[in-house]
Formats: sequence, C-alpha cells, structure tokens
Amino acid sequence: MSGPNRSFWAVAAEGRRVARELFREVVAVVDDLAVRGSGGVRQRFEPRWVATTFGRVRVWGYRVKRDGVSFILSIMPLGSRSRNRRKV
Repeated sequence: MSGPNRSFWAVAAEGRRVARELFREVVAVVDDLAVRGSGGVRQRFEPRWVATTFGRVRVWGYRVKRDGVSFILSIMPLGSRSRNRRKV
C-alpha cells in the first residue's frame, strides 16, 4: 500500500498499540490499589489475557489470598470468571 491509505493504517495501528499500553498501566494502578485495600496477602504476580475492543492485552496482577480463597483483584472487574479464583 502506498499514499494516504498507508499512513491511515499506520496511525490506526499506533493508536491500538498506545491504547493497549495505556490499558496495561491502568490495570497495574488498579491492581496496586485493590491489593493494598483488600486486607489480603500478596502471593505471586501472574499474567492474564484480556480481550478488549482494541485487541487482546496481556495484563499482570497479584494473586491475593484472603479467607482461604485465592484470586486476582484487578482482573475480576474485567469480566474474568471463577477460573481465576482458587480455594486454597
């Protein structure tokens, strides 16, 4: 492709890349706040894939243990199902 179409697609691709990067940063901040406010104990830092309108994004979050249940706080509001919760 050449001409204006090429620059359009390049700008669109860069926009999606920046949106995914911003989303990852927001999830990291939410995770930190959620873990601190949960009263639980941090266990390990785990990756998860999240589908968004701008593509799949790999986000990281701390698994937290509280009341015998292990879960990832920042991922739960994003629509993750019970597979992220473990009875420990």
